[in-house]
Amino acid sequence: MKSTLRQAVVEHLGEQSLSDAQFARLEKLQQTHERRRGKTVLGYALTAVVAFIVATIATLSLIPQDRAATIAAEVVANHLKREPLEIKGTALADIRGHFQGLGFALVESTLADISATTLVGGRYCSVRGVAAAQLRLKDAEQRFETLYQVRYDADRFGVMPMIENGDKPLHLMAQGLDVDLWVEKGVLFARIKE
Repeated sequence: MKSTLRQAVVEHLGEQSLSDAQFARLEKLQQTHERRRGKTVLGYALTAVVAFIVATIATLSLIPQDRAATIAAEVVANHLKREPLEIKGTALADIRGHFQGLGFALVESTLADISATTLVGGRYCSVRGVAAAQLRLKDAEQRFETLYQVRYDADRFGVMPMIENGDKPLHLMAQGLDVDLWVEKGVLFARIKE
C-alpha cells in the first residue's frame, strides 16, 4: 500500500506543470526577492563599513594621548637612569656644538627657563627612536630636572601643544614625576621635574 501511495503522489506531481504566464510570474518573484536580499546584504555591508570607520576614528583620537603617555614614560625612564653626561657646561652656548648630529641647534625655550636652574651638561639619547638631546639641570634645592629636545615630527609624536599658537604644555605624570610636553620653534620639548 505504501508503494502504491508513493507512486500515485510521484505520478501526480509529474503531471503538474506551470503555464508560461505562471512561470514568468514565478521568475519575476524570484528576481524581486534576490534584489531585496542584495539590498539587505548591501545594507549590512554599509553598516559594517560605517561601524569600522567610527571605531577607527575613535581609536585614532586616542593616539595623541597614548603617544604622549609613551613619550612621558620613555623620558622619565631615561631621566631615572642618570646615564653619564657626554658634555658638561653651564650654558646652552657651551654645549650646543656637541649636538650637531641632531640636525638642529639646541633651542632656548620661553617655557624652560634654564636661568632658574643650573645646566649641568648633556648627552645624546633618543625619543621614540629619534636622536635627541638630554640636558640635565639642577634647581636651587639640588633636585635634578631633565630637559629633552628632539626635532618635532607630528606623524611620529602625534599632535602636541604648540607654544607659538598660544597652547599650554601638556602635563602628564609618569612614575610619580611631572612631565611637560610642548613644541616650540619646531622642537619637541619634554621636561621632567622631581
